[in-house]
Amino acid sequence: MSDIKAVIFDWGGVLIDNPTLGLEVYCSRNLGIPRAEYRREFRKHERAFQTGTLTESALWATLCDNLHVRTPKASSLWYEAFSSVYFPKHDVFRIAESLHRAGYRIGLLSNTEVPAMRFFIERNYRMFDATAFSCAIGVAKPDPAAFRWIAERLESDPRECVFIDDTKACVTAAADLGMHGITFRDARRLVADLRRLGVRTIV
Repeated sequence: MSDIKAVIFDWGGVLIDNPTLGLEVYCSRNLGIPRAEYRREFRKHERAFQTGTLTESALWATLCDNLHVRTPKASSLWYEAFSSVYFPKHDVFRIAESLHRAGYRIGLLSNTEVPAMRFFIERNYRMFDATAFSCAIGVAKPDPAAFRWIAERLESDPRECVFIDDTKACVTAAADLGMHGITFRDARRLVADLRRLGVRTIV
């Protein structure tokens, strides 16, 4: 009998296609600068943006000033960009829904910016018992505090949780806390990996 009570999903790269490249392309084009130039500057501010210590307006003000370009006209360029590159993996969502129906507590743990979090909330997904966005909790994966935060909200000990992510470093960090870690490849393998852990799936 499995002792697993909760299953925690990453968002980008697991439940949806990884939006990173699409966001870079969209934002760099909007600003009228080469993608590589945009990427170098954005990465200086990425962690602060993801943990909520830098607002979107402050991000663009600083980034555009450093790159000598005009700030975007959109009220939220990041929301606009995220909306354009959002492609859900419906087969993985079905797995999450089936686990929820089977009685598991379902969590979401994502390194995500405020505009993207707003986009998620507007989707009104009902299978999640708890969500942890780095911009809202002030800490990002692979910091152990992020994993502890979501486990507590799911009322589960880390050893009772499965964590699924497409980034090996995050899976390793979760496993170091005692969680069962799964490195995501595709939906079919995910079902097989869950079953190996004794997790009931009904897909």
